[in-house]
Amino acid sequence: MDKSRQFLYNNDVFKRKAGHACGVGLQRSMRCHPVQEPRAATERTRCILRRIVLDNLVSCKEYLLGDLPEITEIWNDVVEAGNAFPQDVPLSEKEARDFFEAQSYTGVAEMGGEIVGVYILHPNNVGRCGHIANASFAVRAGRRGLHIGEEMVRDCLRQAKRLGFRILQFNAVVSKNTAAIRLYEKLGFEHIGTVREGYRRPDGCYEDIELYYYTIAQEQESAAPQIGAFELQ
Repeated sequence: MDKSRQFLYNNDVFKRKAGHACGVGLQRSMRCHPVQEPRAATERTRCILRRIVLDNLVSCKEYLLGDLPEITEIWNDVVEAGNAFPQDVPLSEKEARDFFEAQSYTGVAEMGGEIVGVYILHPNNVGRCGHIANASFAVRAGRRGLHIGEEMVRDCLRQAKRLGFRILQFNAVVSKNTAAIRLYEKLGFEHIGTVREGYRRPDGCYEDIELYYYTIAQEQESAAPQIGAFELQ
């Protein structure tokens, strides 16, 4: 091997050895002295995450008169969309007050201090069928997909049990309302039938409606689905 090639070879070997030594030294240094995040930064991160969770946590309460303007707006938005509710005329303020106060229970969903949903619970029939309940749910536009509807259905089952109902039945779930259908089936509702062309859309076309029911076992505290861990999405 001539001198120039020998020099390049020796130089390359030296670099590899030096690089290996530096790498080993760096790894040992990192093992002995792990990088520590400043305590102040860690606390800030925890505060931010806590605020995000609290702002996105859904809670339900009973309707109060002061909630009327917001829940009327939420309800009427769904009525006017014409793809879920059987009603086709929005409620005036007076009609809304009479309507919500006539229910067995009107529930309001809140998230981060904002009213984001409303549901109504009442008997599905009278007399010998009065133990069967019916309910409707409305979520504020722009807040859908955040598990608000799910928490309202769970709360509705708890309230139905408290009020003595034994069954919760949905009479007219529009077949294209796939988000609602997925939710009801996830929570254990059973599909009991289809009414062909039972729903008239605003454009005059007809669509199928689905019937679902859930048995509320009064003797078991675990009858209604329990709230699981909160999920951020």
